[in-house]
Amino acid sequence: MFRRKLTALGFHSPDTFNVQSIGQLRSLVAWLEDQKIRHYKLEQRGTLRQIEDPGWVQAFHAYLRDLGCPHDPADERAVLDWLLGLAVHLEYSDTPDKFAVDCEQPDSKGPTLVHSNPLDGMDFESTEFRQGVAALAQLLNISPHPDHLVTLQAVCSMVQDKLTPGKKQAGQQGKPYPLKESALGFDSGGKH
Repeated sequence: MFRRKLTALGFHSPDTFNVQSIGQLRSLVAWLEDQKIRHYKLEQRGTLRQIEDPGWVQAFHAYLRDLGCPHDPADERAVLDWLLGLAVHLEYSDTPDKFAVDCEQPDSKGPTLVHSNPLDGMDFESTEFRQGVAALAQLLNISPHPDHLVTLQAVCSMVQDKLTPGKKQAGQQGKPYPLKESALGFDSGGKH
């Protein structure tokens, strides 16, 4: 449960840590204060380092109060998760350059590309866009879908299939039906 945060902090055995082991939990709290959180001065950390001392629990509760932990000290999992999150936050804020993503600066010697696609700057979730898709669907007699993007796909398919100039419709050619020579199927009472 805590493996990712322990690994991010460089804990020596993140895979084998057992939160239910009192000794491991106390050792981790002492390690976090010594190595990562460093809220207390060096001289004040002695009570947290003495993990076998019967007064460790009281020292731990005082430590959590001093840190401003919002969780009940009896809920060890929530407290430990909060402590690990605090340690990760402090680790990041100590060395933000270590975690910064290297962004390549554009090459000033090369040409710059100008995007000419008008759809690049469009907000596909705006009300105006949704109304435009609905209007297109109505013009093309396409029933609207609750998701406007599905309706837009239907509009695109319709335009590609029916309205593209280069695409010829394969109409059926046949012989016209001789209406004047055929029987009407009922008697009109007149001459035949």
